[in-house]
Parts: sequence; structure tokens; C-alpha cells
Amino acid sequence: MTIDIKTASCDDVSIENDVINLGGEGFSKNHDLAGANWIASASSPEEALSSVLQFVREAVFRSLPNYDLWALIGNSAWQPDTRVIRYKKLWRMLMEQGFDFSTLQPLPEILVERDGKLKFFGVFQFQNVSICSVAKMLLSEYCTYMVAIPSGLKIQDFLQTDWLMNVEDHGYFLSAVGNAGGVPIKVIGEFDDREHGLVAIGEVGLIRSLVS
Repeated sequence: MTIDIKTASCDDVSIENDVINLGGEGFSKNHDLAGANWIASASSPEEALSSVLQFVREAVFRSLPNYDLWALIGNSAWQPDTRVIRYKKLWRMLMEQGFDFSTLQPLPEILVERDGKLKFFGVFQFQNVSICSVAKMLLSEYCTYMVAIPSGLKIQDFLQTDWLMNVEDHGYFLSAVGNAGGVPIKVIGEFDDREHGLVAIGEVGLIRSLVS
């Protein structure tokens, strides 16, 4: 069955638009940022998001050949600072919940500490991995993004700690990554919606390439 994917874009996400709302104090704009979204409707959120993921991944690899695509996975809630949490970190915790990391080859987790609490963030390259597995992870309770960055950059250097400390503020995080020359991509759609998709922001030329 073919699933239709609706695409919309705008050249300036700082003004009112039908693509993404980045209002609030967290939005930081150093130069023009454009936006695009891709939305599909299917019998389940996983099916809809898998279709969009496949579509957008192909668009990134085709339109931005000098960029690498990564998945960023993080704790949505602050964790207690215990020896068990520090041992399990993120990947062990996810494996205990049934996620398969046999083909993902994730990099070591990044630890963020605040007020005696912990959060872990980890990344893996979104290439030669199961679309369905990534879709399930992006639909989980975790704070998840995809990030397309120039191939010459190290993902560890790109994801600076100050961005991760503000990852709950999607406007701040998306604009920070976009202003730095990357293309952050976020899941849109509530957990019980039939419609799910992805939204991305970045420099105007990058976004236009993705939707062309």
C-alpha cells in the first residue's frame, strides 16, 4: 500500500507559518532559518512515521551528499543520581526495554548533570539501520531528534552541552543546531494520532534542497 506524504515549507520560521511554531523565549535567530515538514496518515503511528523516515532519509542523502545523518536519543525526564543509573546509562536501559542495538553501533552516551539529577544523550548514525526500529525509538518516551551535519564535523563536538541542557525547549535546540549549519529534524504528531511526520529547520538553501 502506498502512503501519501504531504510536504510543506517556508523560508522564515521566525514569523507565523503553517510549518512549525518556534515562538517563545527559547528561539534564537542569528540568520534566516527556513522550515519544512513531511506528514503521512496510516493505520498506526509507526507505519506513518516509517514512511516519512524513509522519504526524508532518501531526501537527505540525495540532496545533501556532504552531510551525515544522525539520530539523537535522550532521556525525557531527569534521572536520580544513583550507581545503577550511572551504570545502565541510556543504551543499557533501552536494551532492557526491548530495543535492539545489534546493528546501530551507537557512540558512548553524553552525561548532563543538573541539580543532582542526570540525563543521558546518545547518538548513532542513521545509515544501514532498520527504519522500523528507528521509528519505534523516535515514538518512544525519549527526547529524540535526527540531525544532519556537514561530514567534516564530529557529532560529539557539534552537540555542545549547552544545547543539550536546553533540549526540552524545542525552539532553542532546533534554532541552535540550524544556526550552526546543521539540519535538526523532529517528530511531529501526538501518540494517538493517525498522522505523524517530521519537521526540519535550517538555512534556506538547505531546506529548499530537501523539498525540491
